[in-house]
Amino acid sequence: MFEIRGSNSWDKAKYLLKNRAAPLAFEIKNTLREMVENQDELQTQDYIKTQKKLEELKFLLIILLLIGSISSIFVGLKFIRAVKAPLNDIIDIIKGMSKGQFNLSFKESHVEEIRLLSDSVKRMKDNLLQQNVALEEERIGLKKKIGLKVI
Repeated sequence: MFEIRGSNSWDKAKYLLKNRAAPLAFEIKNTLREMVENQDELQTQDYIKTQKKLEELKFLLIILLLIGSISSIFVGLKFIRAVKAPLNDIIDIIKGMSKGQFNLSFKESHVEEIRLLSDSVKRMKDNLLQQNVALEEERIGLKKKIGLKVI
C-alpha cells in the first residue's frame, strides 16, 4: 500500500501537472511573451513606415501644389496676353481714328467680348466715314452755292 501511494501512478493528476502541464504552460507563456514582443516590434516598424509615407505624401502634395500654382500663373498670363493684345490694337485704332486715320484694320480675336468690341468700333468707324463723306459733300455743295472754288 505504501508502495502504491508513493508511486507516480497514485496521484496521477499531480504527476501530470508537475511533469507535463507546468513545463507546457511555461513554454506557452514564453511563446506568448515572444509573440507580444514581436507584435510590439512590428507595430513600431509599421508606425515608422507610415510616418515615412506621410512625409513622402506631404512632399508630393507640396510639389503638386507648386506645379498647380505655377501652371495657373502661366495660364493666367497667357489669357491676359490673349485679351490685352487685341485691346491694345483696338485702342491704337481708336487713337488713329481720333487723328483722322480711318484706314487701320482690325485683327481677329478668339475672345467673343473682344470681337464684339471690335465690331462696334468698326461700325463706329464706318458711321464716322459716312458722316465725313456727307459733311464733305455738304461743304462742297455750300461752296458751290456761294461761289467759292472747290478744292
